[in-house]
Amino acid sequence: DPGRYLEILTQYFQSLGGELVQAEAEDFIIENNQIKAVQTAGRTIDCASLVLTAGVWSGVLATKLGLTVPLESEGGYHIELVNPSFMPKVPTLFAAAKFVATPMEGRLRCAGIVEFAGLDAPENNKASDFLLKRVKEVFPTLRWTDIRTWRGHRPSTPDSLPVIGPSEKIKNVYFAFGHQHVGLGSGPRTGLIIADIIEGKKPAIDITPFRPNRF
Repeated sequence: DPGRYLEILTQYFQSLGGELVQAEAEDFIIENNQIKAVQTAGRTIDCASLVLTAGVWSGVLATKLGLTVPLESEGGYHIELVNPSFMPKVPTLFAAAKFVATPMEGRLRCAGIVEFAGLDAPENNKASDFLLKRVKEVFPTLRWTDIRTWRGHRPSTPDSLPVIGPSEKIKNVYFAFGHQHVGLGSGPRTGLIIADIIEGKKPAIDITPFRPNRF
């Protein structure tokens, strides 16, 4: 359950003394080519270093930090069938039906549709309807008590590679975004890479292909 997984990570972070602030970043305070603070609607947050890792919203924020990246939203859709009468024991790809069925906590998630429509496009109900139709074809006897629909924005770059590395213009700014579909898996490794860079260590891999200024 990705949501539960992130909830536990957050709790662990807080147990180490970390502070979770849920706010919309609006701008930055920069002095002498160094980041000083992040400005939100209700608070100014001082920072010694800044890692910009805000998913598809990183593109707009990056421009305020002197970096232009052609980042686009790859909209993803899935439906969740609550309290299904049965479910696969493991995540299963039904290639002909073009969806993946993943057993979750108390629900079955069925996903497999993406679109390039931008951040402001309305939700495409046809996508969820198509998924449900395919699910019924594969599981004709499946029953459930409720259906939840979801759409998310995956941060996608033209070369399908994330943006990882330090800013060339602001000394203590670092970028880590653009992981498309695989942020949950590649996020921890990216975190280690960024932590090494901030601490002045050499990352375990060559990050040249992911350099922020490659576009």
